[in-house]
Amino acid sequence: MTPSLRTELLSDLLTRALKKDRNYARALEVARTFGQGEITLLGGAVYRTLARELYGVWSGEHDYDFLVGRCSGLAPTTTHNILTSYWGNPRFVPSVMSQPKVDLIQLNQTGLSRAQFIDEATFTIQAIGYDACEGRVLGDIGIRALSDRTVALNNPRRPDTMEWSSAMLRKRLHEKAGSLGFDVQESLTSKIFSRLASSDVGAVKDSSAGLYTF
Repeated sequence: MTPSLRTELLSDLLTRALKKDRNYARALEVARTFGQGEITLLGGAVYRTLARELYGVWSGEHDYDFLVGRCSGLAPTTTHNILTSYWGNPRFVPSVMSQPKVDLIQLNQTGLSRAQFIDEATFTIQAIGYDACEGRVLGDIGIRALSDRTVALNNPRRPDTMEWSSAMLRKRLHEKAGSLGFDVQESLTSKIFSRLASSDVGAVKDSSAGLYTF
């Protein structure tokens, strides 16, 4: 199967699944109300939903994280209060039981393009997104991890996880893989841990591997 065809099939699969997800519709309404520019769904709402549709993996409850160009007009609503998450972004916490928790991540505060932000996820399975306007799955690294049913360390220097120790990274890696019934891609993960232990310089993308070296 060619990468383009694989992306097309995954996009169709996820679009159909999200149309049945009432919480997604509610979360998307929050993103459309307060977000400007491209709206991209991230995180477990993407890869866990696809894992469920592809492999029958229990997806569990999850929040909805959206990458938006920027936010405007932020204010509490009749269904959500607003807190602040990492990077100073708004987190909409439900004040009504039937509503989901929604995080809006403002791309203009990251200094990255959308593709860069997706590719720089901590773990490979997280490096995937869904363009909510075009109905298209994004992120070759995450798509490959999903197709191979593996999880590896991808970027240990992501701002929200860069303070984690190697032990914590490895613990979370195995938890992530175990929750999906996927294997840990030990060879690539060990390579990154080895280089992380021997250097304290910033991450540099190794485009051939889709991972980060130091």
